[in-house]
Formats: sequence, C-alpha cells, structure tokens
Amino acid sequence: MGKIIRNKNGGGLGLRSVRQTNAAFLAKLNWRVLTEMDKLWSQILCAKYCNNQCDLEMFTPRADASNAWKGMVENIKIIQKGVRGEIGNRQNTLFWMHKWALDKPLSSEVIADLHQK
Repeated sequence: MGKIIRNKNGGGLGLRSVRQTNAAFLAKLNWRVLTEMDKLWSQILCAKYCNNQCDLEMFTPRADASNAWKGMVENIKIIQKGVRGEIGNRQNTLFWMHKWALDKPLSSEVIADLHQK
C-alpha cells in the first residue's frame, strides 16, 4: 500500500491517501455547515442532529446518525484545532458551556475544582 501513495519520483503511483482525502472532505463539510447556515442542507443537518444548535459543540456522536454525520463527528477535531469562536452579539455565546482556552467547557473545570476541595 505504501508504494502506491508514494510520489512517482519515489517509485510509487502518486495516488493520494484515501483516508487523508476523506478526512479533508469531511472537515470541509464541517466547515461549510458552520459557515453556510443559511443553506437548506445545513439547516436540515442542524435540525436533525443538533437541535438547531449551530456551533463547534454541535458535532456529537449519535447512534442513529448517518454515515456522513458519523464521519463529520470523527473529523471535527481538524476544524477545532484551527478555529476560535467570536463573541459577536453575545446571543449565541454560552460563557460557561463553550470551550474557550481548554478542550472542555469552563463549567467542568469549576465543578471539578469544587469537588476536589
């Protein structure tokens, strides 16, 4: 398998890794859901899987999800690494529930500290 995806100068066929290509496609789909919320297909996904919550936290696993949604959930980490939220008009900002500087919400840190004391 390794020789197939090597570049042609390295003795391979120069084919792309299917796994990496699929991850890139799913990450782009995640990005489009987040940035094209006015599109019908994006609204349908948000309504079906996210209770109309449209932010980085909406990508959660579900047993009854389609294969496309499961793949999007698996690959949301690619988007989460490079994107940060913007407070904007504060209507969709949940100070305690959104992830700010950590990989978990601020509320979970405060509750964990309270339990340790």
